[in-house]
Amino acid sequence: MSLAFVLVGAAAFATRTEGCNVTGYWSYIPEPGYVYTWVEDGDSTIKCFTGNDGWLRGSGVVATDGVTVTLTFADQACPGAAPMKPITKSGVLDSTCSVLTMNDTQPNCPTAGSCAYRRVPPPPPPPTPCVSNSSAVLDVEWLRCRAAGITAGCREPIAGGASNPTNRGINATYAYTPDATHSYGAQWTRDFAYMIMGAASVMDPIEVKKSVRYTFAGQRADGCMPDRVQVDGLSVMSPGGTGHGFADHAIDNGPFGVLLLTTAASAWGPDKTLFCDLEPAARRALAFVNRSANGLVYNDPLKPNCTYGFTDTVAKTGNLLFCSLLFIDASQQMAKLSALHGCGDTAMYQHQADEAAVAVDELSDPDGPLWFAATIDNRIPDVWGSLYLVSLNLSTPARRSTAMSAIQSQPTLYIRAGQVRSTPYPMTWTRCFGGCAANGTYQNGAYWATPLHYLATAMKTTGHLQFATSVLSDAVADFKANGIYEDVDYGYPASSRGVLNYTDSVTNTLLATQILLSA
Repeated sequence: MSLAFVLVGAAAFATRTEGCNVTGYWSYIPEPGYVYTWVEDGDSTIKCFTGNDGWLRGSGVVATDGVTVTLTFADQACPGAAPMKPITKSGVLDSTCSVLTMNDTQPNCPTAGSCAYRRVPPPPPPPTPCVSNSSAVLDVEWLRCRAAGITAGCREPIAGGASNPTNRGINATYAYTPDATHSYGAQWTRDFAYMIMGAASVMDPIEVKKSVRYTFAGQRADGCMPDRVQVDGLSVMSPGGTGHGFADHAIDNGPFGVLLLTTAASAWGPDKTLFCDLEPAARRALAFVNRSANGLVYNDPLKPNCTYGFTDTVAKTGNLLFCSLLFIDASQQMAKLSALHGCGDTAMYQHQADEAAVAVDELSDPDGPLWFAATIDNRIPDVWGSLYLVSLNLSTPARRSTAMSAIQSQPTLYIRAGQVRSTPYPMTWTRCFGGCAANGTYQNGAYWATPLHYLATAMKTTGHLQFATSVLSDAVADFKANGIYEDVDYGYPASSRGVLNYTDSVTNTLLATQILLSA
């Protein structure tokens, strides 16, 4: 996206430009900072992205004739960028030749005299394209290279630095957002957790851990963890629009917040300080989760909250499969690390994990091989949840084997292009917040790479390693040919794509390949 500003100044303005070389790159001050990302598209072409509001966050080239200053946000380094119709404004350049303040206002800057641009470094040169190894069954190095580029590209500077109230005492530099094309623009708890699980080896542990603390600083007083924390410090509990979410909160916020902590406290070696500092907050996060008497996570059908964030538009009610599995997983990890570091109630964490674990077969489909997503609304087979359950080694060996054999024997009901539907084809969700997405699109029947690490573990542990390898190989081939998207559908029954350069698609696929290749 591009936009050109022509700032016409008075004599005083012209005088201030004398002897000042204003040619360079500039960024709009009220925005969170200079965001300029080079990422590799599916056709191996290096392309640059400056956010969905590129004219606000993008770089600009300034030229002067001594009277008129033209500020062009066409991102000259971006191939094919074309300027939009110029907008004429007036402004004053400061004595340091580094801040240009406009005299008028614009929609996101309503106070006259406060809308300004500042100098920023030039954009980095484009990276060397990731090298594809066509002879590799699972091209791990290509995936690792793409994961490095996308996890770096997904970062957005946190506004205000230490002056941001949520960031006070933390000094986190970046929010790790769900994609490198800057479509989401906040740090989603679940996406960030998955990102570290899969790509810690290509991420900076110091920066990541500060950003983990930033997420925990957004915890609500009652223990609810945020769905996301914005770069301006606002903590948002529910999926949906800011200020008008789908519900009070997403039920998976707490378990994913805990998994974010346990992963960050382990990925680069044991970190007792990080874990013990945040353990009390993690305990409150799990205590906030509503559960049935048998320990399973419960969602009230009369006033439902969002459940698993990757189906956050779907109103699953009653006892929940995926959120219960997240609760079990998070509690198990807390038990493990509390025992290791000597902080937290190990016995309590283990008890609540065990209590829910023995109850999961309440959700088994009596007439089919998988487990239901929920016991009331959307009581239909949950493919991702069934993969996750088997990867956690829950239920019985016979049930686990039957479920994975069913997927392996009829893959087109579940998998296309190496990516996975949330429900068996052609089933769709029956109750959603504000209406379900069209059949075959987004969370209602599109195919995602997000659950591939669950698939890898589940298939490997039930004797289907070759099948899992084939699925992962297909996913990588699709990434190379078409790009790394949030979700895809190639006509089964829709033709759709989600957000490009989606972090969890690449990080979870990288993790899945490492699982399959490990001993």
